[in-house]
Amino acid sequence: MKEKSALFLTFIFISFIFLFNLGAGSLNAWDEGFYASVARSMIERGDWINLYFADVSWCDKPPLCMWMTAIFYKLFGVNEFSARFFSAFSGIGACLIAYLLGKKLFSKKIGLISALLLAGTCHFIQFAKAGTLDMPLTFFVSLAVYFFILSEENKRFILCFFIAWALAFMVKSFGSFSIFAIVIVYSAIQRNWKNIFNRYTLPGVFIFFIIISIWHIAAFHDSWETFLQQSFRSHLWTRTGQAIDNHTGGILTYINVILYKAKPWGVLGLAGIPFLLLNLVRKKINSQAWIILVWVIFYLVAFSIVKTKLHWYIMPIYPAIMIIAAVFLEKILKSKTIAIVFIVTIISVGYFGIKKDIFTLDYNPSIKKFAQDVRKQNQKKEPVYLYDIGGDPSVEFYIGGEARSLYKEEDLMKVIALGKCVIVTRPQSSALSMIPSTRNIIKSSNGEFIAVIS
Repeated sequence: MKEKSALFLTFIFISFIFLFNLGAGSLNAWDEGFYASVARSMIERGDWINLYFADVSWCDKPPLCMWMTAIFYKLFGVNEFSARFFSAFSGIGACLIAYLLGKKLFSKKIGLISALLLAGTCHFIQFAKAGTLDMPLTFFVSLAVYFFILSEENKRFILCFFIAWALAFMVKSFGSFSIFAIVIVYSAIQRNWKNIFNRYTLPGVFIFFIIISIWHIAAFHDSWETFLQQSFRSHLWTRTGQAIDNHTGGILTYINVILYKAKPWGVLGLAGIPFLLLNLVRKKINSQAWIILVWVIFYLVAFSIVKTKLHWYIMPIYPAIMIIAAVFLEKILKSKTIAIVFIVTIISVGYFGIKKDIFTLDYNPSIKKFAQDVRKQNQKKEPVYLYDIGGDPSVEFYIGGEARSLYKEEDLMKVIALGKCVIVTRPQSSALSMIPSTRNIIKSSNGEFIAVIS
């Protein structure tokens, strides 16, 4: 009974971390505002197959996260909370999987410590409270690994493994293939291929392709050229072979990410790698723990090879590396581990709340205020147009829902000729010279945008 109460209270605490003040502040332009805008366009257009950003077809990523966000928009309204909720929910789910994996591979104590370490890691908290794709991917990768471990005792769980993998694919397509690599290397180490090749494998593969093909076939049919260009060439080959937008780094980039962004526990996870390896080689611990080690090493090696380097690419490493940290800590602190970890986690979360603003989440206050001012001044509800804004996702989210994007100068001139409207653009834009007269001009406090009510 005490165990269940401790577990319940732990996840109440974890849920508080990820859900408290989730709807506060404003969305980050990249990538929160982008995905939030894509999700809203689904509702506005009534089209859940063809994705759009700023009235332009977009299919760089599969739509699962945008689908979920659109559902939350319908439930809770189009706002910051709805845009972030699926990510926060996935963060809580990832902590639960860390607990279940730690419990399965080691002990209930290790499971509980793993969940606490993960929930108290700064980098992980920041992305659990951000409306991006990386936390849902982390959850489904973790879930797939967990089901694969369960399938070693009950082969039917391989069906659940393929479902989890398919859902990961529907979040970030080829980013989900880390799951396949992890289980292949793990099976080779264990010299056990029965999990992968058994009577449930073919049904599992069939389910996998059914899940991922429903949207992909429809999207390919409607806009095959854009689909191939964005989903395959841009997302897979270009990012792997060259650094996009100058996002470069060295071989130690992700080691440094864990050391400096995954405070306070990341360093212990890295320090625990040789400890876990030594115990596995000496066969002093459950051999299934090889999958945790493979998981960590694969992400460190594979994403160090990929040319485009962004710190959130290795978000799925955290459940595994926190399990390693838990094993290492328990060996050092023994019976005092849970109490110490709980106290340090509370202190760390409080510190992150003050110094890292994890409970404020106000990334674009000037754009949000600018949008509010535009609505307030546009009392007659004149049509709103966005022109030459550089595809800024925060402007698209906060103003774009009631506006149409213009890309050609002749289209802008036609709109101006029709009469009264609101033009949102940049101060240096040529649009300003085309508008003959104005009755009101609104500027964003950061000086990047201007709204002309003519």
